[in-house]
Amino acid sequence: MEVTTPPNSLPNSTHPIEPLLKNLMTSLKDAIELTFRVRPTWMTGKSVQTSRINTNHCLRLLGEELDIATIKPSTFTLLGTQLIEEGKSPATVNRIFAALGTCLKECHLENLLENVPSYRRMKEPPSRKDYYSQAELKTLLAVAPSMDEGELLRDSILFIYLTGCRKAELVDLEWSDVDLENKTLTFRDTKNGEDHEMAIHKDLQSLLETLKESRIDERVFTWLNSAQFGYYMKKLNKKTGIG
Repeated sequence: MEVTTPPNSLPNSTHPIEPLLKNLMTSLKDAIELTFRVRPTWMTGKSVQTSRINTNHCLRLLGEELDIATIKPSTFTLLGTQLIEEGKSPATVNRIFAALGTCLKECHLENLLENVPSYRRMKEPPSRKDYYSQAELKTLLAVAPSMDEGELLRDSILFIYLTGCRKAELVDLEWSDVDLENKTLTFRDTKNGEDHEMAIHKDLQSLLETLKESRIDERVFTWLNSAQFGYYMKKLNKKTGIG
């Protein structure tokens, strides 16, 4: 039986793909679908749905057949204006901008787009200041070991305090994302759908080295999920009286 390749699908063969891509990937819709096929963090994981939502806004307002070569900084500005008029927050608009920018970067990597246009981010209101003081942190770290999952809880609190990561990013962190030699951490598939690399804080280096010596899992912090970590944090907050 002869099997033909469906229209607009990528061939599953070793033949050069670039000529086919040059013919297919000219519209915004094609560029977005290409990104979902080739960008690892958009293929699996929790960012798939978020990336789809963000790019759907681009398709809806800019049009599926928009030629990606015609996208300019002013295109982003127009898109942002329309989103704000619909009631979207500047932070949401910036995430949609980032999703569109990612698609254009992937097309550039595939030699489908000569240049990736820059864009002007929307000004966001100051972030909410909501963190533990040094004294509160000291109390939490002192009391945590007396509870169930105490050492894991203490180490997790310190890690979040020194990295500013989210609970989900803590739970999902794997040893393959920890480079102790170069002293860097990589958080995969973050809230905006992008990977984020940062330096390991000097006070975390020894902790991570100790944890790696006794590793029992591919993940650095072996919570079942972020909800379990949140449950123990609430118990600790109640015990210490720290909100």
